[in-house]
Amino acid sequence: MAFFEALQNTNKAHAGDYSNGNIVLVKDGFCWPALFFTPFWLIFRGMWLILILYIGVSMVFWAVENAGYISSDVAFWAQIGLSILFAFEANFLRKWTLQRGDYRHIGVSLGRNLQEAEVNFFAQFAGEAPLAVFPVEPAPQASSSSEMVTNPVNVTQKTEIQKSHWKIGGKRKADSVVGMFNDD
Repeated sequence: MAFFEALQNTNKAHAGDYSNGNIVLVKDGFCWPALFFTPFWLIFRGMWLILILYIGVSMVFWAVENAGYISSDVAFWAQIGLSILFAFEANFLRKWTLQRGDYRHIGVSLGRNLQEAEVNFFAQFAGEAPLAVFPVEPAPQASSSSEMVTNPVNVTQKTEIQKSHWKIGGKRKADSVVGMFNDD
């Protein structure tokens, strides 16, 4: 499961209207496309300041190599190291770039991919998510027909307080705990 942070454009924010594309979910962690296609990934994401800084650092490596201060092998491995470091920090830099604009943190979500994280995030606000039904093999003393049992996690009806640890607007509810310490 991956951790995704939800950011909302404050200029396009509407009460409960998520249909206009004003919410972006950004994965936390390593970014493979940023490792292999760094300049193209930066252009595609519109991260112009970071692109200029990345090109500037790459030009420094090139200039130091051409001046004869380091060998071409060291410059090559330094560039590889820069790409790996950037891939680890790419999604954080994307969140930073969005927050420099008009985006603010509104919540978090978990999912195996972006689509699952979006479903999980928006299900918090659309009401109760559908109950998952799993087939269960019969116990040895039971009859031979298989029974359908609902997922016990989703059986209880959640109250408004239990639906999410996060409210729209990025402030946690006082009774939630994230990490080791609560808000008090």
